[in-house]
Amino acid sequence: MKKNLISVLLPVYNAERFVAETLDSLIRQTNKNFEVIAINDGSTDDSLKVLQEYAKRDTRIKVIDQENQGLVKTLNTATKQSAGEFLARIDADDVALDRRFEFQLKAMEEDSDRVLIAGGFDVMNEDGEVLYHDAVPTNYEDIVNAMYTRNPIAHGSVLIRRSAFEAAGGYSEDCGPTEDYELWTRLSKIGTIVALPQTIFRWRVNPNGITSTKSDVMEKHMKVNFMKFQELHPFKLVTRAALKEKSAYYVNLDPLHGVSMKERVLQDLTNASFILLKQGRTSDAIRQLFIISSTGRTGLRLVRYRIMKAIKYHGNHLLFKTD
Repeated sequence: MKKNLISVLLPVYNAERFVAETLDSLIRQTNKNFEVIAINDGSTDDSLKVLQEYAKRDTRIKVIDQENQGLVKTLNTATKQSAGEFLARIDADDVALDRRFEFQLKAMEEDSDRVLIAGGFDVMNEDGEVLYHDAVPTNYEDIVNAMYTRNPIAHGSVLIRRSAFEAAGGYSEDCGPTEDYELWTRLSKIGTIVALPQTIFRWRVNPNGITSTKSDVMEKHMKVNFMKFQELHPFKLVTRAALKEKSAYYVNLDPLHGVSMKERVLQDLTNASFILLKQGRTSDAIRQLFIISSTGRTGLRLVRYRIMKAIKYHGNHLLFKTD
């Protein structure tokens, strides 16, 4: 293992159209101390040719060609072939912004308890046009609350401490297309997960990607994953003073995206409160919803919307229920 070296895990499957842009974004990184483990996972287009051309020009790019093994096996193979103290992920149709590794490595070195550094990201279409910005909570507590009902972290944006990755057991092949969230859950037992306020990554919407083509399978596995995560991290109520402090923190942190980050934190807490109801923690759920509502118009609107959504769902369920 080479100290401070970042090993980029790049699985490639039929990404001829986009992978050159992905590699260019890595080559432009201000932190030059990295290697790219690019695995062509049985592509039927010219992805392998593109990878080999780049490898000839840059010795940091290592290319492995294999028969199709699927994403998780490919990622674990890439890890075994890598030498870095840190592991970074990116998909073959995404783009890393120029200072991504610089920012992430600095944040990792600031606290030895940190096992994963994510960051804000833009969502773009197939033509590279930015559609919207996804606000990611920056601190561990808010990320934990978000993970009660969703995966707030873009897989392709992460930097992981290798020692923590190995201690967690690497990627699991038993969780379908939810290998990222399931790994975050195991990593959260070992150390803290944080996200940078900076936008470090662009995720491309791909109609042929896993999220689009395996949504039913993903939903099934995520239900199990959520239950495991919730057992591991029992919900802790957030006080009104703490929520006010969080709101001010996010608004001051990022003048452009701070308001949406604040709203996302309140929304995650609202959704987590309804999980408490399902768990039988009714008084805690009502108390948390009241606290959210008392923080201002945004909190009141989010709670009201979530309650009306629940009423509508249960009303329809009763309406169509047959004896």
